Amino acid sequence: MPSILPEKLRAVWPKMRQAVALVERRQRNEKSESEEQRKKRAQSAEEMAKSPTATLIAEPNFVVAHSKYLGIEAFVKGLEPHRHARVLQSWQDLVESKLHKIIDVPYLGMLPLRHIRLMPKKQPLLGHESQKDAQNGQGQSWLIGYDVDRERLQGNMLDLTATVDAFRDECMRTASWQEMEGMDEEEVWWHLKIKFIPFGSCKELPDAVLAPVWP
Repeated sequence: MPSILPEKLRAVWPKMRQAVALVERRQRNEKSESEEQRKKRAQSAEEMAKSPTATLIAEPNFVVAHSKYLGIEAFVKGLEPHRHARVLQSWQDLVESKLHKIIDVPYLGMLPLRHIRLMPKKQPLLGHESQKDAQNGQGQSWLIGYDVDRERLQGNMLDLTATVDAFRDECMRTASWQEMEGMDEEEVWWHLKIKFIPFGSCKELPDAVLAPVWP
């Protein structure tokens, strides 16, 4: 067991290795299965996702199933105290309502990626800078896991900058167009914040992500 792993990660390392082995076997099977078999597997997965235990199954697998992760954080700053809670909730709801788009075309779905998944559980702010920047240290984040498709990747580096910037702009434009909580465009760009944190592997994930999975 690697000694460089964080204490909490070392405690669950045997379970994580087992989950990784299952994921690798699944990926090998995907390469050899027919289109009909893939449809049956997708239908089975959809039925499982509707069950009450789906989240419990998905979370432990999620934090080890992917080679890379992307954190998305939403928070506000500089608001009058009496407006803070209401604006923060509206902003979080807006960003969350668009998360299904970032994992698809024209965002991450356009890049040389595969197995793009959204963790089925909300998180607190993950970055130390965001926790300091956010008003009252409050905000919400979500985690996306994905794998790089080396066969489609041009060069050795994957740059998400343009993709996440475009998603940020869409969220900001929507808030401005809706005049969310009575804010004009200048107020939207001044008070509403959305940040993205790339994680190179599960070893880089903060404890806040692991805590809901293995208490």
